[in-house]
Amino acid sequence: MASVFPSPLCDPAAHHNVVFVRDLRLAMLIGILPHEKTQPQEVVINIEFYVREHVLPISGDIRDFLDYSVVVAGIREMAAARHRGLLEEFIHEIADYCLRFDPVESVCVQIEKTQVLPDAISAGIRIVKAAH
Repeated sequence: MASVFPSPLCDPAAHHNVVFVRDLRLAMLIGILPHEKTQPQEVVINIEFYVREHVLPISGDIRDFLDYSVVVAGIREMAAARHRGLLEEFIHEIADYCLRFDPVESVCVQIEKTQVLPDAISAGIRIVKAAH
């Protein structure tokens, strides 16, 4: 799958570190068609976390930074919890969840269905959201 990450939003002049998770594959119930409500579909998720530059974990302790394995575990739990009608619904849940983690200031999330169009690798949506 051709990935658009790193995103063009990753601007080195913005003084952020970018932590990313690339091509996370999950099977989940998502879609509005009858078969999509009972048969899991593969989705691929890409996330870029824009974190403050001054919070590098100089100590070497993951507790001083963003532990992406914790974030991914939470996303897996969210995907398994219930059916969603639209990718748009799930992508906002993911972005809001990611923004709960300190030191994330903003996040770019992309989610794709890989089996929805016979002549395309995938179809999906990408959003950028900032912490309030």
